[in-house]
Amino acid sequence: MTDILTSHIFRFAFFLVQLSLVPAAMAQGSHTFVGSLQSAHVQTVVSKVSGTIETVGYRIGERIRADHPLITIGSEEYQLTLKAEQANAEFALADLNYKKAKLERVKQLEASATFTRDQRQNVEADYLMAEATYSKALIACEQAKLDYENTIITAATSYWVAERTVEIGDWVEKGSKLLSLERLDELKAVIFLSEHHLAGLEVGQNVSLSFEASAPPQLATISTIGLKPTSGRRAYLVEIKVDNRNLQLRPGFTVDVTIPKEIGAGS
Repeated sequence: MTDILTSHIFRFAFFLVQLSLVPAAMAQGSHTFVGSLQSAHVQTVVSKVSGTIETVGYRIGERIRADHPLITIGSEEYQLTLKAEQANAEFALADLNYKKAKLERVKQLEASATFTRDQRQNVEADYLMAEATYSKALIACEQAKLDYENTIITAATSYWVAERTVEIGDWVEKGSKLLSLERLDELKAVIFLSEHHLAGLEVGQNVSLSFEASAPPQLATISTIGLKPTSGRRAYLVEIKVDNRNLQLRPGFTVDVTIPKEIGAGS
């Protein structure tokens, strides 16, 4: 008898535990999920030329200013290359003008049989080669100018420095990562849902957000629902737009996402 009573007591206790695990939100026809905040706009800054870092304008956490470059790379060699290419272009232009004038003179004298047709064709070929050489010189000059300008690295003022991988004096190759920039005024809440919880969700659906940080709750909308589970977990990515124009929130903050609609009903 004692064993039977004990068994009933354990079963009743187990039932109470299971009941306590049901979210209070579910009873109200909604579910709350814990996620994190991320920047909605992330930009990786890479070097477009090779060289030595001469200046680093910002520390991590600082906002970009319009009048202050992010990073500068040693520009002396690029400036000399630009001057050399400009001189080559000027020489090629002078040669082109000379051969153009020669061709026009040959055409005038051809009527008096002073030059043969073959001679005129040779002069024409020289002119066309000079024209091609000048075009190539202009391209080389433009590339040298672009390389020189790329020694000064700037970015939009709406970004903050989130990561910096170089210091003054470092040598960087073309394509090396220098900085990671993020916007703080536009964030996104990121949660991962099972296929059960995904049923019934739609892009544009309203959800409510609350934060552990001292920021007021806000109504937001779902912007992205993943098409397949993310690698490494059997869960689907869901993103929600977050208004952070007052800059009270930061990437990495915890957020509670409440979906005020019965979900999983189709599972």
